[in-house]
Amino acid sequence: MSRRLACFLFALIAVAACGDDDGSANVDSGLVDSRLMDAPASDCDYTEQSDLSNDTSSTGGVTETTGLTFSSRTVVCGTVDHTHFDGDITIDGDSYTLTVAAETDVIIRMVAPGAASLELVGVDINGSGGSLAGTLTYYGNHGVVSARLPAGTFELLMLSLGGESITSSVPYRIEVVADMPDTRCPEVTVGGFMEANDSGNNTGNDVYAYPSGNPVAFTGSTTDAPEPTNIVLAPGVDIRFYGTAADIMDADKFEDTDTYEIATGAGTNELGLRLTWPTAGANLDWFLYEQNTTSPIAGGTSTATTGVDMRLTAVKPNTTYWLAVSAVTGTAVPATYNATLCGAQYTP
Repeated sequence: MSRRLACFLFALIAVAACGDDDGSANVDSGLVDSRLMDAPASDCDYTEQSDLSNDTSSTGGVTETTGLTFSSRTVVCGTVDHTHFDGDITIDGDSYTLTVAAETDVIIRMVAPGAASLELVGVDINGSGGSLAGTLTYYGNHGVVSARLPAGTFELLMLSLGGESITSSVPYRIEVVADMPDTRCPEVTVGGFMEANDSGNNTGNDVYAYPSGNPVAFTGSTTDAPEPTNIVLAPGVDIRFYGTAADIMDADKFEDTDTYEIATGAGTNELGLRLTWPTAGANLDWFLYEQNTTSPIAGGTSTATTGVDMRLTAVKPNTTYWLAVSAVTGTAVPATYNATLCGAQYTP
């Protein structure tokens, strides 16, 4: 399996962004709904032309040269073809060029009616030398990721993965639009929910264990539980939770893990998260799970040892999630952190 394909499979933890609350952990329905976003008409700036040869996840695949240079919005259209299964894991792969003239923040969305029935489908955004600039996984009724792209030419690589061929082709649409993350989702620094149930040994809200060389698992503690934030995210609502990643005795891949229970409201199908930590030398990661599951639907990992991690991911309405914040073992702890959650609604 290529490095690119392996990175896409790990899209579950590579997916930015988010803030104001009156001090309550409950949604204030009176806030202005500033993030109700309707998808524009399905006008394609480029439509797939070389489906027999554009799968760069396989040997000999050649990226389609679209001639597109991004300004404020670019749309590429194609099809997950039902005749391209490779007999192993790839149902179809399609690759397209996109040139960015100057460094810019973007949101990339994929809409593909029928894709929810596929085992795994999404888009990698690859920079020069095969560097991964961002990746989205289709979840619910679309896929989304935000990224900051430097000037250069990028590859948009659509991959659909599964154990067998599909019975009919699925059309898709990849839309790239300009983003303003600091105004779309500014940090909330007051109010919200404060970590309260980590217990004396700093393990009361861990919930997840990350043993080296093994998959994610629940901890063995019968009293471990996520923090009951009572946060229900509605479109246009920004809300905060905050806590401290502690130095614990029995570290695995991470030192302390703090887990929070949150929920989405009826119209919320996108979640932005902005995680900040001021402690020099600290490195914090986060993972989002549907409640009572151990496979993350999204996450943020980085090598940064101070600063901000901003992500944007698709979620399902009326769904409960567990969000785990963890300090990487060997980095500076204790470390305080501030997390801003932002609910949004996108209509494909």
